[in-house]
Amino acid sequence: MKKRIVYTNAPKDIAKSMMESMDDDDFVDFLPPPEELILKQSKENIPVDSQVVNHFKKYAQEHNKPLA
Repeated sequence: MKKRIVYTNAPKDIAKSMMESMDDDDFVDFLPPPEELILKQSKENIPVDSQVVNHFKKYAQEHNKPLA
């Protein structure tokens, strides 16, 4: 079993200097907003022969798999 990690707060002087550094005007948020990070997925249509579709429908029925 892994040893549990216990976190503690930083000493007050270090915590104060960390907070002061984040209040600086020089602090720049360099990460883009989340909506720019998510890749847009496009839907593609692939022509499929009806025999192939029937094969997969039959397979789904035989294995009790619902069709989406």
